[in-house]
Amino acid sequence: MLTLNSRKDMNNIKMLSKKRISFLSFIFLLLVSSYVHADNANEKITVSFSKIPLSEAIKKIESVSGYTFFYDVDKTDLKQEVSLRVNNQEIEMAVDRMLKPTNLQFEINNRQIVLMPKQVRQAGLVQNVRGRVVDENSEPVIGANVSVKGTVNGTITDAEGRFNLSNVPANAILQISYIGMESQEIALKGNTAINVVLKEDAVALSDVVIVGYGVTKKADLTGAVSSVSLDDVSRQPVLRIEEALRGKAPGVQITQTNGAPGSNMRIRIRGTNSVNGSNDPLYVVDGFLGADYSMLNPNDIESITILKDASATSMYGSQGSNGVVLITTKSAKEGEMKVEYNGFVSFDQPFRKLDVLDATQYRRVFNERLVALGNNPYYSEAELAATGKGINWQDEVLRSAVSQNHQLAISGGQSKIKYYLSASYVNQEGVVENSFHKKYGFTGNITSKVRDNFDVVFNLNGNYYESKNLNTATYNGHPVSAALLYPPDERIFDDNGKYETPGGLYGNVGTNPVWLLHNGDEDGYGFKVLANLQLNWTIIDGLKLSVSGGANLISTKSTSLDLNNKNASVTTAIAQAYDGMVVSYQNTNQLAYSKTFNGIHKLDATLVYEQQKYINRQLGAYVTGFSTIALGVNNLGLGSNQTASSGYTEWSLQSYLGRVNYTLMDRYLFTASMRIDGSSKFTKGNKYGYFPSGAVAWRLSDEPFIKDLNIFRNLKLRGSYGHVGSQAINRMQPCRKCRAEMAKG
Repeated sequence: MLTLNSRKDMNNIKMLSKKRISFLSFIFLLLVSSYVHADNANEKITVSFSKIPLSEAIKKIESVSGYTFFYDVDKTDLKQEVSLRVNNQEIEMAVDRMLKPTNLQFEINNRQIVLMPKQVRQAGLVQNVRGRVVDENSEPVIGANVSVKGTVNGTITDAEGRFNLSNVPANAILQISYIGMESQEIALKGNTAINVVLKEDAVALSDVVIVGYGVTKKADLTGAVSSVSLDDVSRQPVLRIEEALRGKAPGVQITQTNGAPGSNMRIRIRGTNSVNGSNDPLYVVDGFLGADYSMLNPNDIESITILKDASATSMYGSQGSNGVVLITTKSAKEGEMKVEYNGFVSFDQPFRKLDVLDATQYRRVFNERLVALGNNPYYSEAELAATGKGINWQDEVLRSAVSQNHQLAISGGQSKIKYYLSASYVNQEGVVENSFHKKYGFTGNITSKVRDNFDVVFNLNGNYYESKNLNTATYNGHPVSAALLYPPDERIFDDNGKYETPGGLYGNVGTNPVWLLHNGDEDGYGFKVLANLQLNWTIIDGLKLSVSGGANLISTKSTSLDLNNKNASVTTAIAQAYDGMVVSYQNTNQLAYSKTFNGIHKLDATLVYEQQKYINRQLGAYVTGFSTIALGVNNLGLGSNQTASSGYTEWSLQSYLGRVNYTLMDRYLFTASMRIDGSSKFTKGNKYGYFPSGAVAWRLSDEPFIKDLNIFRNLKLRGSYGHVGSQAINRMQPCRKCRAEMAKG
């Protein structure tokens, strides 16, 4: 350690065991150090001490770092206590942290640290300010914005996170910001050197989006991608995920196909792509392709990403022609146990009821019709006066429906094991009487850190559901349409307590709507489960291997009983039953590499090998000619006319894919990918399809000539090209084509 002495009376200087230099040398050293870059300031140290004199602290740092401290003994209080606890932190950051509570500042010149008193500057004095911006891991933040608040004076950090800003008032406030991190404002108070640590911004993390087989910053996207954050989903009183997506993503059309409770909505991404095949997008839940997303409660959703153009969807090859919807469920977070409840109750009413004739008006119109045909009126004026309004059958079949969604979630854990568990209950009533859809759901995510470079993630989602919907295919029609035709002067029940049957006076006026509510209704129930286990191994820094395996199980059962006519013989009753089971398996093996070179070159590469298998079994029965319907659909063997049907579908898919992303200076973006799909649906020699894509983008908003305008937050010019396909064809289609060609020959 070298100490400095600025006393004029040099005869009073005591010779110490450590060398001293003159005050003039000290001044010279300061002048030189202001022009020398601290190349060695990146060296990292580990040291810990608490409330010890500054003189001892200096010795400790010198012993572990090899740096030498210089200071003026007359202007440096060596007895003041300081504290420091750092682990593998850069020397510059460590010294800055130690000196923060003191009145000292410092300069680093090569391996020399010069201490000096903080200078109190006049408010109007203009100065140069330099510093460094790092993250919580002491890694440099490249391209962070540093500006003087209220002015256009600003700059960005270099590859080492450093900046130098001139013409800064001594009392100015610096603003430091970077995408995905919390912005900071720092009052200079005369300081000319500052060090800033930026923390991750939990809100701004929504700027990081899930893409096919990876994640990226929204600003780095080169394809057409829209994302919906957790807040957009959980803050809305919705029962289904599709409802939360309405109006949130451009180019995505969502329509209600029917009013039955629990029914799926139709999603179209950039229009219709197929004339004969399916136009539904591919749904990917936590990396599992083709998963049934309807099992999920909206409150368990973390984010939703929609891939729209070919360059974005080509990573899914033969399954991505209609777009891709990526759904990520909530995952385990480290921290104390947290219990959270989300719920709401909503009321649905028919949009409006049609104006129809009441009983008196109906009978009067009937009389007028008879007179027009040359007959006498059927009802006298006295009978018409005593008729009253009768029944508006719309009031009997429609109602104000109550829907509710309740979810209870528990999350927490330590660094070694974290968990997120939730249970939910959804009950959606239909506005038509005797219709509902209930779901009892669960979601679980457990993350276990086996080693520092190895962790295990287990996801489990599922539900059990019950539903009752009106069978629109019944012989007599739907109760809502019947409510518009049925005479308002008829009763619901006759004198014997049975459903009223209209006489032949009015001709064919349909069937009692209330009876239709309870005839031919379709009872459905089943369960859905999605389980996925993932192993993540960080082989070396920047290289990660992930292996996952999962299964999606869907069991669907439904029954219906249609009596055809409430007074007809039971032999005309129609009973139907359906039992279906769908099982999907998937294995994904992914190798990902990510590295930044020289602070300006960022390379991300991904290789994936994936296998999928799909099995669908169906069994149905159609029975008539019952001798009794006392057992309903519980004994179909009682019917004399029995028709059975069954179906079986199986296909498999083998895929190889790779992608490379290259970013230069966070402004010039390049992406290239290739997927190869081999499908069992295709004939030998033509089983594989190739789906390449490429994209380039230029982030203009980060160019100095655009940035200085202070107009655009994120201005980007991009272009892309890609191939996608569809294997959503009948697996026997290639055989039909072969037969057709043979017939031609």
